Amino acid sequence: VDLLAELKNSTNTEIPYSHQLYYDRHENIWRCKFAPNNKGNFYATILAKKKSERGLYTVAVTFPIEVNHIPSSNLTFPTTLQSFFDYDLKIKSPRSRASPKWSEKSSYTEVLIQAPDDIQLSSSIQRNKIPVENGSLTQYDHERQLWQFLFAPEQTGSHELIIFAKRINDKATAAGAVAIFPLNVTKVEQPMKFPLTYTHFETTKCQIYNPLYGILKRNTTVAIHCRIPGAKSVMITAGARTLRGEGYTDPIFQREITVGSEEIIVSVKYEQTPHYTTLIKYSVE
Repeated sequence: VDLLAELKNSTNTEIPYSHQLYYDRHENIWRCKFAPNNKGNFYATILAKKKSERGLYTVAVTFPIEVNHIPSSNLTFPTTLQSFFDYDLKIKSPRSRASPKWSEKSSYTEVLIQAPDDIQLSSSIQRNKIPVENGSLTQYDHERQLWQFLFAPEQTGSHELIIFAKRINDKATAAGAVAIFPLNVTKVEQPMKFPLTYTHFETTKCQIYNPLYGILKRNTTVAIHCRIPGAKSVMITAGARTLRGEGYTDPIFQREITVGSEEIIVSVKYEQTPHYTTLIKYSVE
């Protein structure tokens, strides 16, 4: 059996981001949480259908809810798919709300998620269902022991922040969306793009400390500071220039480089592999 849930008020209006429904495989029960957004009467409905059926969901049960008190800050839920719970993921920020906080003076916002070691995570930010190019960065925050997702909108308006997941050893399956956070952007003071990162960056739990801005200024000196665990060697290429050997003491890579007209690429080599693998790419303007 598959279940769906919805919460409506007394005027039969569905309340967005007001419920969370999933099957708890540890306890073998369905869990559904409802969060009314105001005082008054509400109706929490569970809909069901058999997995073998292709038809529509039908109402299984409706619970009337009378709300006499509401917290000063309404509880809301992001959209979470069943796979989010199957992968044993946990949202650490934002807490008790569907949307992360947006500061008009900031260029990006943050989501934090706890995940088992065998799960590979990635992310995307979309506006009107169109991905924002280099608008998200997924990396493992070693200080907090959490996955950090940074999202940088380029325009005002409604956005979706999407988290993707898969098991690392499942080579045949592409990562699927597991959670979607809404974000309403009221002002973008300084738009930015993140560096381009590659799959190996995520699977080996790398982290960029600086620079987070993915577009470097020509003829400037930049300090590249990253966490790259377990590498034998780290290499920077900038057009025809290749810089090897200096600045890496496992797990920290830190080196200054003068930016020319060519993109900057950070690559890594491990003891068990003969070739360098690209981790990070910065463009230049």
